[in-house]
Amino acid sequence: MLQQPAREIERHYASVRVGEGSLEVAGDTCFDVIASGIDGAFTATVDGELKLAFVPAEGELPSRFEMRFTDEGRASAGCGRTVRWEPVDEVRNVRIVGDVSSVEVFVNDGALVFSTRIYPEAYGVTVDAPGASVNYHTLNI
Repeated sequence: MLQQPAREIERHYASVRVGEGSLEVAGDTCFDVIASGIDGAFTATVDGELKLAFVPAEGELPSRFEMRFTDEGRASAGCGRTVRWEPVDEVRNVRIVGDVSSVEVFVNDGALVFSTRIYPEAYGVTVDAPGASVNYHTLNI
């Protein structure tokens, strides 16, 4: 089963920024970021507080996609969880949809999905995926 954001989200696109390999945008409270053509490395930071990454296998841990809060003391966000991960052999694309207090992450066309609450002090998204296409849409909601 694949999960995706509602198609209606595209009706709320207010502006778009396009990057190749990396992109950094600050200030928007609602956004839709799509990174496609990922071949290996992927990291993203949302609101300076939530790190998303494809992590290669190490020791007994498999290769995986991680969602990790950068400040483990922020128990109010993520229901007290500081890190969540799921094994995945590769990451081909990642879609990150955020609004004022939540983030949803769709990996590999929605084969893997993460969701969390977040209460940032500042808004912004940074994506680093060498060779990938990164499209950032500001949402007018």
